[in-house]
Amino acid sequence: MKKLAILVFLLVLALTGCSLADLNILGNQGEMEVIEPEEARNVARRFVNDYLVDPASPASIGEIKEASGLYQMMVTMENGGQADLYMTKDGKYYFTQAIDAVKTREAAQSIQPAPATDQVSIEILEGGTGEVAVTATSTVTVDYQGWLADGTLFDSSIQRGEPMTVQLGQGGTIPGWEQGMIGMKVGEKRRIVIPPAFAYGAEGVEGVIPANATLTFEVELLSVE
Repeated sequence: MKKLAILVFLLVLALTGCSLADLNILGNQGEMEVIEPEEARNVARRFVNDYLVDPASPASIGEIKEASGLYQMMVTMENGGQADLYMTKDGKYYFTQAIDAVKTREAAQSIQPAPATDQVSIEILEGGTGEVAVTATSTVTVDYQGWLADGTLFDSSIQRGEPMTVQLGQGGTIPGWEQGMIGMKVGEKRRIVIPPAFAYGAEGVEGVIPANATLTFEVELLSVE
């Protein structure tokens, strides 16, 4: 089967495919070999078109800019699907954010269903004002609330009145949470939807989280080290 030009499941899977351990490079940007923005744009275009889409339907890469210590650019598919592409400044690691769910869902449905369990979805609810961005090894303090797919609130630091502090990259929280926080700045609020594979999987948490549960968190970053 030829590669499908559908951002909703191909682009996210490939661009978020690197492990959190791989993303530790974000914590050492001072040692990183930084490539120029236009070169980064060309690297991204080659990567997307060589590995993610049908060669007959190439994607275009929009203007590049800096965001949270990363390069940011818009990927536009021939079928109209779009997503912000983020890459480390050496051009080695990629992840996506702000997928146009309506357009990509329509495109996916016209060819084959897009599995909703393969991606961590990130939505910025409120921008941050801090100077330091969260990396894969940061220690963060957050307020958060978590819901099951049926709307059940299963955890809330706000209700407890106790923000949570955790060092990322140490296994102290689920992979989807750690992935969803990268790039945040103090004051920023995000909604992070985490599929079972990046949460508690088929086991769940007895009495709290069912097996194969998709979780939705709203997270506010209070501090980062």
